[in-house]
Amino acid sequence: MPNDVEAALAAKDAAMLSDFRSRDKKEYDAGDFRKMARANYKDLPREFLHQLGDLVWDRGGAELERFVELAQRDEPFPI
Repeated sequence: MPNDVEAALAAKDAAMLSDFRSRDKKEYDAGDFRKMARANYKDLPREFLHQLGDLVWDRGGAELERFVELAQRDEPFPI
């Protein structure tokens, strides 16, 4: 069952990719995203997460899933 974590990840994804957010704030968002994604990795309903991402950006679902995988592998985000 989906919970607030998915919504928070989608919101952080949107903040990290926003053209209107400072680099400092994007880095805070990236850290928050990474911690949430790693802590909840096994329990994240991927299809629901994908649907939320698509609501944020065109093709945002695939990108959101990719960012979750980057977080899990401890790789940098392309922000």
